[in-house]
Amino acid sequence: MIAPNRNGVMHSSWLLCYYHSLILLLISILPQGSLVSLLDIQGPLFRIEPPYRFEFSNEVGGRLDCSAQGSPTPKIEWLIDNTPISYIKDLRIVLSNGSLIFPPFPETGYRPDVHATVYRCRSSNEAGVILSRFVHVKAVVKQKYEINVNYEHNVILGNTAVLRCQIPSYMAEYILVTSWIQDDVNIYLNTDTGGKYVVLNSGDLYIFNANPNDGYKSYRCRTVNKITGEAQSSVFQTRLSITEPLGREKPKVSIEKYMKLTVKLGDDVILPCVAQGHPLPTYSWYRENREDRTNLRGLDLTNPRYKILVEKAGLLKISNIRLEDEGKYLCWINNTVGEDTIQIALSVTSPLSIQISPQLETIDLGKDVTIQCKVSGFPVSSQSLLWYHNGQMLNSVANRHKINLTDERLHVRNVVKEDKGMYQCFISNDMDMVQATCEIQLGDASPELIYKFSDQTLQPGPALSLKCEATGNPPPQFVWTLDGFAIPENNRFVVGQYVTIHDDVISHLNISSVKDEDGGEYSCTARNSIATVSHSARINIYGPPFIRPMSKVIAVAGKDLTMKCPVGGYPIESIVWEKEGKLLPLDMRHKVLPNGVLKIETVNKLTDSGTYLCQAKNHEKQVYRRDVQVYVSTPPKILPMPPALSGILREGQRVALTCQILEGDLPLSFEWKKDARYIQGVSSAYNIQGGSGIVIRRVDEFTSSLVIEKIHSMHSGNYTCLVNNNAGTDEASVQLIVNVPPRWTFEPLDQNIKAGHSVTMHCQAEGYPKPSITWKKSVGVDTTEYKDFSYEPNVRQHGNGTLEFTSVAKSNQGHYLCEAKNNIGSGISKVVFLRVNSPPTFPQKTKQVTVMKGEKAHLMCKAEGDNPLEIRWRIEGKRVNEDVDPRFSIREQVLEEGMISELGIANVFRQDSGTLSCLLSWDS
Repeated sequence: MIAPNRNGVMHSSWLLCYYHSLILLLISILPQGSLVSLLDIQGPLFRIEPPYRFEFSNEVGGRLDCSAQGSPTPKIEWLIDNTPISYIKDLRIVLSNGSLIFPPFPETGYRPDVHATVYRCRSSNEAGVILSRFVHVKAVVKQKYEINVNYEHNVILGNTAVLRCQIPSYMAEYILVTSWIQDDVNIYLNTDTGGKYVVLNSGDLYIFNANPNDGYKSYRCRTVNKITGEAQSSVFQTRLSITEPLGREKPKVSIEKYMKLTVKLGDDVILPCVAQGHPLPTYSWYRENREDRTNLRGLDLTNPRYKILVEKAGLLKISNIRLEDEGKYLCWINNTVGEDTIQIALSVTSPLSIQISPQLETIDLGKDVTIQCKVSGFPVSSQSLLWYHNGQMLNSVANRHKINLTDERLHVRNVVKEDKGMYQCFISNDMDMVQATCEIQLGDASPELIYKFSDQTLQPGPALSLKCEATGNPPPQFVWTLDGFAIPENNRFVVGQYVTIHDDVISHLNISSVKDEDGGEYSCTARNSIATVSHSARINIYGPPFIRPMSKVIAVAGKDLTMKCPVGGYPIESIVWEKEGKLLPLDMRHKVLPNGVLKIETVNKLTDSGTYLCQAKNHEKQVYRRDVQVYVSTPPKILPMPPALSGILREGQRVALTCQILEGDLPLSFEWKKDARYIQGVSSAYNIQGGSGIVIRRVDEFTSSLVIEKIHSMHSGNYTCLVNNNAGTDEASVQLIVNVPPRWTFEPLDQNIKAGHSVTMHCQAEGYPKPSITWKKSVGVDTTEYKDFSYEPNVRQHGNGTLEFTSVAKSNQGHYLCEAKNNIGSGISKVVFLRVNSPPTFPQKTKQVTVMKGEKAHLMCKAEGDNPLEIRWRIEGKRVNEDVDPRFSIREQVLEEGMISELGIANVFRQDSGTLSCLLSWDS
């Protein structure tokens, strides 16, 4: 094998075959446009994240689901200790959709490394990696167990009995007490009210004020296995043995004297306290002072959140638990003989949650970025906050990563490419673990060449490979040129490029068996949507002078022109330029450089068009000549258009925009845009819903006209004419503003509302200029005279034209006029009526009437309110019916705001004495 020279060039035909194979493989892997498609990437986000704890029965098996969204579709893996797990026959299966299956297994198939360990789900794609919370898996092997209660429970008459299910310790965490059965009656968990029986969340049954009758009843507890759902009752039943007190007895605690309780924020909790004694013990509650934990203070039982469930018992219920309720509580039990205490440590928890900001951020290289996680829930410690980047834990030791646990922030300084990807923050306690995810994408970055080929001088024959490597975002594309011209279309030249795992782009230009004509200045140009960067170096191949063919050159009048003579061969003594037989330079605008570059300043169409000849000569007086044709073209220039058409155009009129060219060579092509979108052309079609009504006409070779035959508000916008030829492009814009008279977008409507309620009256209109909305109210009952709406304390007019009434009163009733004007046309208006319905009332609630026996009684009932109203009469609760008893007569008179009903009773007698009522009803 031949070793590379100092420029990294290997001269070997075997190596050349290797280059060809590599490049062809890379091209087949990366189809056209693949570099751009790499940008359409979205990092993984969990759709389904597995739980923190997962327990299942060996008889049923279990399934853990984990799925994520992203582009491309993320890959799902399950880990133990950061190592991907494998399939284990009959014990563990990973499905293609990411689910983890634990099949049912016999007791002998139990394996702690499979059935009692911590798993984690990992999701990854090209954007990065995320991890799920830890998943504590525990398979519960079915075991036989019995639920028992004591055969007999002794309790002193009048005291409280506490019955407890006896659950084997190895099953205690899976068994829940659901109820107690007293004879054939179920007593369920009940902590809302006091009574004879209370079942706490612990499953204990409290029987208050025990009496001899309680001794004739039997009790049994009923449980359920929360893993299997299996229900089971205690094997035996228990009874109470009620004993008479044998003299005075000091309190004897019936439950644990020291206990810990945990309750969720917002839930209710019962603090148990019970003892037996004679005389009956009394109970007092205290709690530890939060500021000074050595002192106790009595609980204020007048607080509505505190409640003693049963009188003369010690169960304290605290409702709607708050964080400040956490602490130590003491129940003091005493009677005339002695005392005792129960201490309870109450812990308050709240579900963990975490929010990350930002969720998606684009950062330019070299900039700083800060990610913050806001944690809620308790108990929690800031020290348990963990940060991950693409599945790897971060720490503050890293030079550019700074973790502030107090502010829950991660700060990344001087972002580099390796910092992109998925960031996660995790927080945990003994009950749960939660995480939040942020994706950091790299912002657009100009290409930067990180490897460049250098000048070389070679003999003809060997292979040559030139390499350029660039970084940038989007990843740049490379273009190779030779003396400013495209690389020759020759089988000896092969160009290839590929993207590394770090998103750097490497491009090679490989030449097999170089010839003297291949010499020249080679350039690699890296280009993305942000910028372009180039590198050039001279490759000299020994041999006589040679000038490669040059295609015709089109110069732009008024601009500078630079042409390079593409000379091969080495060494070259001189390169000169001629025009029509005359050696250049001809004037001060011409400059000929030693490397064969011709520069012409401010190109003139008359003097600079024509045929140019380049000549190269070496020391052996060998000469090579090649000519090139230069055409000078004039770019188009548009006659300035008026800056704006406003104030004179109204809907329905006609308008024409003309684009006229002052100068420029033919052929010319015209295009029109509205608000930066093409009205017609290949780039994109412009479409106005319902038909644009736009017609574009080519008046002649130098003029284009855009005609709108019937303008509409949708035609308002900025119109641009673009014209181009082979020398350049010009554009001119004009703003078109269409004046539109007002029209309703929300026409006001009549409203009917009860007094005291709120109501809104909408009035909204559109047009150009934007219409102003005003409200007026009619004067009196006349709907032809309106005055500007004056201030009323319960009325508010919003900027969008809506009129809002709060607590409507009768005084608000009336006709309202809404007007919309913008000085285009006469404007629009609408009259609406606001009716306020007042609930009917009786001005006089009671009245006593005395009538002589045998005379006629006249009873008057007057109601005020909006009609229609109906009044009915009743005597001692029975409806008066004048059709049944001719002594009764009813007359009614409808008033403007109410009615009067008169009940007449002819020939009254003593039995008519009593209470008469008039009942009022109305249509609401």
